Amino acid sequence: MRRCHPLRLQYELLSHANPFLQPLMSSVEDVKKNRQVVAKDNALWQAQGQLANWIETSLDAYRDTRDNLMEFWFHAIYGSALVQSLAGLRASDESPADDQGRTPRTWRW
Repeated sequence: MRRCHPLRLQYELLSHANPFLQPLMSSVEDVKKNRQVVAKDNALWQAQGQLANWIETSLDAYRDTRDNLMEFWFHAIYGSALVQSLAGLRASDESPADDQGRTPRTWRW
């Protein structure tokens, strides 16, 4: 087998260039010629669908749990009074001082 980049190795291992896969080449042609549609009530077909649904549900649950934990820790850290006072936020409950109607166009430098 020729030398290839490590990230491309997975493609090279399953290509025609791999001499260890040459005995399978005749089987590949037979399979291509004799392919048949699987019935919807096939047990393996149904198991595949159930496994795919389970994986999707698990990944969704992982994502939601991760996002909720990150949000919780974000609010726990940056929402604390100590961190906010160190950053100069929420110094008081009063509204910020009025800028007396000035806009950036009327500012004088």
